[in-house]
Amino acid sequence: MDKKKGIIKSLWVFLFLLFNAQAYAVTITISGSLYSDEGITPITSADQTVHLVIYGVSIGTDVIDSSGNYSITATITAENPYYLPLLVYVDNGSVKGTTVTQMDSVLSNTLTNFDIYASHLIIRQDGSSAPLDTGDMHNAKGSLSDPDILYTITWPDTYVVGTNSKLYIANGYIYEPAGDITTHHIQIEGTFNAGSNNIYVNGDWDFGTGTFNRDTSTVHFTGTNNQRVVSSGDPFYNLTLNNTGGVNNNILEQVGSLTVNNQLTVSNGKLNTTTNNYSITVAGHFDQSSPTGEVEANASTITVGGDFSADGTLDMSNYNNASLVLTGTGSLSYANLSSPWSNGFYNLTVGQSGNTTTQTSLRMAVRNVLTLGSGELASPTNYLYLNGNNPLVFDTNSTLSIYAINFFGANQTIPTLTNGYDSNVWLGRGNTAVTQTGPITLNSGQTLRIDGDNFIDRAVTYQTNGFDLNVGGFILLGSSSGGDTALKTFDMSGSMVTVKNDFEIRTGTNSLISTNSELILNGTAAQFVTTNGKAFDKLTITNPSVSGVTFNDGLTANTLTNTTPNSKLTFTSGETYTINSAVNLQGASGQPVTLEPTINGSRWNFVVNAGATKTLDHLAVSWSDASGTHSTQKPMNPSNSVRTGSNIDWFPTLLGVTKSSVLISDPINGTGSGKNHIPGAIVEYSIVVQNSGNYSADANTVTIYDVLDANVEFDVSTGVVFSDGSNSSNLALGAISYSHTSSPTSYTYTPTGAFDPNVAGIRIET
Repeated sequence: MDKKKGIIKSLWVFLFLLFNAQAYAVTITISGSLYSDEGITPITSADQTVHLVIYGVSIGTDVIDSSGNYSITATITAENPYYLPLLVYVDNGSVKGTTVTQMDSVLSNTLTNFDIYASHLIIRQDGSSAPLDTGDMHNAKGSLSDPDILYTITWPDTYVVGTNSKLYIANGYIYEPAGDITTHHIQIEGTFNAGSNNIYVNGDWDFGTGTFNRDTSTVHFTGTNNQRVVSSGDPFYNLTLNNTGGVNNNILEQVGSLTVNNQLTVSNGKLNTTTNNYSITVAGHFDQSSPTGEVEANASTITVGGDFSADGTLDMSNYNNASLVLTGTGSLSYANLSSPWSNGFYNLTVGQSGNTTTQTSLRMAVRNVLTLGSGELASPTNYLYLNGNNPLVFDTNSTLSIYAINFFGANQTIPTLTNGYDSNVWLGRGNTAVTQTGPITLNSGQTLRIDGDNFIDRAVTYQTNGFDLNVGGFILLGSSSGGDTALKTFDMSGSMVTVKNDFEIRTGTNSLISTNSELILNGTAAQFVTTNGKAFDKLTITNPSVSGVTFNDGLTANTLTNTTPNSKLTFTSGETYTINSAVNLQGASGQPVTLEPTINGSRWNFVVNAGATKTLDHLAVSWSDASGTHSTQKPMNPSNSVRTGSNIDWFPTLLGVTKSSVLISDPINGTGSGKNHIPGAIVEYSIVVQNSGNYSADANTVTIYDVLDANVEFDVSTGVVFSDGSNSSNLALGAISYSHTSSPTSYTYTPTGAFDPNVAGIRIET
């Protein structure tokens, strides 16, 4: 007897004998046919002997007839005629086959059509509607040992023996093992209740027309040659592929869709969906992380409810034409993936039903479409390459928070993401052109990199297409090394582009198209702008930070606007900043807009062209040279403003010049009221420059020229004395130069002696 069930049956026998106090003589007849296949082709050779065994005891034999039929009639003594476990098998024949059942001889003492299939262990249950279990099979075989019987039992496990043997659960019957099963093939035409057992299959699994009640079982495909799984739609619970055959001899081939209710594991061998592109559905985890396993996914759809992990060691292109759908919360991993810009998945669907998919591998490609549901695709350090023309499809609640998406196709689009992109956007492949199909927001810290993955010979283009672009990080045009040889283009025409960090155009063949556009610098910390000679249409600055905006090189813009109080603009000394149409720089009372150079004492050039409108108010300007500004725009005269350094053509003065003389002495009259025209008279000449304007003159900006009378000799010993007024001018005497000719004047003469009659003109500088 077997264990638990055997005890119950023994108790039944004991009670039966107790109350009946006798054994019964039972005559039974077992008949059927021997087939080379599954009931189609009978075996007719006369050397096939069918052996009947009940409770491990040989009951009788029969040699098949010319039609392949056998019939065995025997009278046995049965302690319990209601329960007779039995089997028939081919004994010492050219084929092997076994059929096992249990019968109720009281209900019927005849079993007809009790057929045997070559290389099959057929499971039946003829005594009741209860399942045939391991105890029944153990009781039928007993201790009989014959290699022609196609199973052995080492409690509670069952082993189907024989080369190429198949465990065959016949139609209309139920099989319920007590332990693990090892078989070459298995075919389910009846019902297989697997429990929590392990089922090891070295050959094919055929669901047939039966029912597989998987419970929490695990099916292991452990062959050393190619295997098949023929599906009827019933799912596995756990499925493991551990085929250790050689290359191209270790394949588990799908014949129909494959469904796994818990976990699919590919440890060794290849799972092949075939060119029929059969689907794979896994409710739990999909684990192909072993470098000795692979899934040749073809153009199939793989749906996974948990984690997905793949390894590209054996073939990095296995999923390139497949669609992966991740429906739950889980991770996405693809290890050992070479050329990740072109290898990955054809379609990838993630973040479904509000769930989060976490990408844990550094890089992989989505060759057609990435679909993000109402949940999130997350990965702070990893990124995806997008190859498709329209590579992104979003739900209104989608959250994309991976490190970067790298556009790596040809003519591609980028759509609006309602929650904004928590992802950097890169243009990597040569000849990639990305066009917005709606407003785009890259959230705080996220950057737009139009750089061809830092290859100088890759041409890339980003087009806003008339839609707004809001970038929470920086915008970079050109490779990091500079010197691009292929055209990298940022076409922002017709759009408002807002950037919170730096805006940088690097050297080389780069192009900025800014027609009818506006660039807004709205950072809250230091921002830097590098133009490399590219011009803007409208440039607006709203950065209120202490560091403000620094221009690393020159600038040309149609309009320049900054009306943010207490803000700061820093211009590179020696560079030129040209405004064509309008300049609007306005601070507030006590909160001026500061305009200053990168190097104190070295001017920056400010040019406002003819026809441009100027609104300049509450400014603090230092070291600016506006001499290149059109004459109609000069001088630059901001209201309510201050100078904090030397400027040119800023802050106009109203200078008046008064000349006078005072006689010191003459040879005849001495001092006092003498005559200054008397030869030998000494006269002090004064030139008074008075500023009646609103701003004081800058140093090095006031120069006085005077022509001396031909009858005057200049007092070389005294020279020129500078006296400031009661309201200080903050000026000091600068260079004094002389001319010895009145026309043309050349201030290169050096006076000699105490009084030099050759001094004809004088130039005095502050």
